[in-house]
Amino acid sequence: IWKWIHFFGFHCILQTDIFGVERRFQTLTCVRGVILEVCQRDEMRSVKASTPRLPELITCLWLEEVEGSNDLFGDFSKVMPWIVQLSLTEEFCNQTWMGCVIAASGENTDRIARAAVLCIDRELQGNSPALEKLETFSIIITLFTETTTVHRPALRTSLLGQHSIPTIMALLMFLTSQPYSSTDAPPISVAITRCLFYIASVFGTTDGIIWVVQGLNSGLLQMLMKIEPWLPGLSPGGKQVLLEMISTQLPSYLIHRPVVHAVEKSLLAVTRPTPNAGPPEAMQDAWNTFNTLARDRIEVKAEVEASKESYRLCASRSCFRMDVAQSFKRCTKCLNTYYCSADCQRDDWKRGKHRVRCRITQERRQKGQLDSVSRKDEDFSHAVVCHDLKNNLARIISLMKTEYPDDSPLSLFARFDYTTVPFAIWIAPLSSLGRTKDDPNGLMDFDDYIENLDDDGRRYILVQAIAPRGEFVTASLRACFLPTTVDSSGWTQQRASLEEIAGWFEGTDIPITAFLRLASSGHREDVDESSARGHT
Repeated sequence: IWKWIHFFGFHCILQTDIFGVERRFQTLTCVRGVILEVCQRDEMRSVKASTPRLPELITCLWLEEVEGSNDLFGDFSKVMPWIVQLSLTEEFCNQTWMGCVIAASGENTDRIARAAVLCIDRELQGNSPALEKLETFSIIITLFTETTTVHRPALRTSLLGQHSIPTIMALLMFLTSQPYSSTDAPPISVAITRCLFYIASVFGTTDGIIWVVQGLNSGLLQMLMKIEPWLPGLSPGGKQVLLEMISTQLPSYLIHRPVVHAVEKSLLAVTRPTPNAGPPEAMQDAWNTFNTLARDRIEVKAEVEASKESYRLCASRSCFRMDVAQSFKRCTKCLNTYYCSADCQRDDWKRGKHRVRCRITQERRQKGQLDSVSRKDEDFSHAVVCHDLKNNLARIISLMKTEYPDDSPLSLFARFDYTTVPFAIWIAPLSSLGRTKDDPNGLMDFDDYIENLDDDGRRYILVQAIAPRGEFVTASLRACFLPTTVDSSGWTQQRASLEEIAGWFEGTDIPITAFLRLASSGHREDVDESSARGHT
């Protein structure tokens, strides 16, 4: 039977110049019927596992169907999820089925990704999109991102390059706009769950920020709120992904200004059900967590934009001026270091350590390990850290005195972990800020800073902010200054804490200066918490 299917599949169906459309369609009907029967029955697993070139044939037929201009193939995509899903099971991992799928495309992951996205786009553009087909297409596109083979990064990149995020948003918009009915609930619930899996995977396994912004600008927040009627029909995994996306994944990115800007626009279009409508309690709790933090970050963003000040410093070891006028120029080679004048740049090149830092930074950027940060984004992140320090000052001081009673406050730093919601606070000694394997020059700026402290007489607390970037995190060390007098800027309620820390600083002979420099960047596991204490 397989020899017969193989012959007709490759030589009669895929070779369009042998038979006419009618004969090819008749042959395809027979071939598709047998393949569907084999693929959809679990008891046929051994047959599928021992059938050579089965995934190649099905992939070729699927690509021909999607890319072809005629109506010969109809809905052959029904077969594709079974083949892709089989390639993900442990039983068939050694069969390298995903490799066979990629090989059938001519080793072209862009072709596979384009076909997966095109299936959804075409169906949505039709007069009456079929829910069962959309369910199938959503399964196909998510299965490609779930593969654990070596092809996953290439497939993921190709899917993003084919504008899969806007396509998934359009699919979610169509699904959630359907009136709820028990008949349509199963395929819609499956398709919604698959869309959520795909979005969560992209946000968590890529650079994150750019795709979070793209999703929000495509209506993600509105779509998440419209899923409520379908929530009971979602699988347990789908419910968990939805709630975590609203309560944890999206809020964790609110340390980044582009995300806050996109959220601010999205909130204008989001409608929440009235309390009498009775939204599910878990959904309401998740929304309250997100909305509260989003409003807080939007206020910080407005304050930063109104202040017209910058926290960026001149990198010259003999200067460290603040870019109040927002006029500093950056090094055109490393794109990561700023100076107030050409003299400071020359001085840092000759007497400082920028000659070495510049070379290493360029090498890291070429490897995709480092992105430059705009002044507005840097100022916003710094403002968020200082804002959170102000609101948690009493707790931080208490942790410092409790966990390190014999240490000077200037020998300690607070670690704000924004990968969790609410963010976690740790206290650790500065000695724990060691170099990492992924950032050999991570402490070069810090060492330079320690050696050239500019004592301006102000008290400060060092804060290391851990921020999410998909599968990576960034760790930036910032000096948040404490006011010398209590005013009406929001510090009034911290009077007792300020008086306490002022006494604690007395007698220290460690110089104080401004410090705002990227200290380290790497994978999540590179953030060492072994010497940090006081998780709250």
